[in-house]
Amino acid sequence: MQLKWKNVLSLKINLLFFFLIVSLPRGNAQKISSSYDSNQFILTENNKVLYIDSLNFLTGMCTEIKLIPSKFNNQFYFYKKYFCVESKLHLIFKVLWLNNEFIILETGFYAIERSAISSKITQFVNYKIDSLILDDIDGYGSGEKDENQETKLYLDQNLIGKIRYKKNSLINFDQFPIDNYSNVKSNIKLYEQIANSRMLNKAYDEALFIFLKILKNNASNPKIVLNIADCYYQLYDMNNSQINYDKYVKIMRRQKNSTQIPQYVYERLKE
Repeated sequence: MQLKWKNVLSLKINLLFFFLIVSLPRGNAQKISSSYDSNQFILTENNKVLYIDSLNFLTGMCTEIKLIPSKFNNQFYFYKKYFCVESKLHLIFKVLWLNNEFIILETGFYAIERSAISSKITQFVNYKIDSLILDDIDGYGSGEKDENQETKLYLDQNLIGKIRYKKNSLINFDQFPIDNYSNVKSNIKLYEQIANSRMLNKAYDEALFIFLKILKNNASNPKIVLNIADCYYQLYDMNNSQINYDKYVKIMRRQKNSTQIPQYVYERLKE
């Protein structure tokens, strides 16, 4: 287990039931499902056990646990709410299952006391855990009071920007996941960093989704076009990858930066 911070909070997960549909390269489909039975979390593919673990439970009168689907491959949100504290605490994890490991893409902390909200969202790169017992995650005691209905976003430990939310919208966590990325236009630089972190974590379909939204507002940015081509390539969409590699080369030549084109681009255009 690779953990970056210690001695803040021990969180243990009771996972009840969810289904994930995973699109594999070249049109194949993989159906992954998970269930809880006899104090065990089980992740399976076509009745083959991929992951099994016994978990301790913290559910009861003071806690609420939910799994919230993500529309992106191999992902889900895990949400936990604490009632028996001075403030209502909401913790949410965006989790990716990849190569027999769980990768924490994002964590969110929200403390709600009357109308006051303290919050923090952290994006991670290469934050892998070998079980779904999440211990000692940084930041849950350090949510920052929102000003002007804004939540601060971090990439690992570095502040990368803020996002605005509608009044009281954070309380309805059934609608919490921001998979639609509807605010990309308002802060392109911020969402570009989020997309880059997803790409580094090999969540290529989510990275692609964000980059395509960014491209609508920044069509001549060669870096974005290259990232889109790379995502399509990793998703085995060779037609769209070559279209975008070709577009990238043309932009770089038009900007007289052809010497900066990576060699792998030419190699992939020949495939």
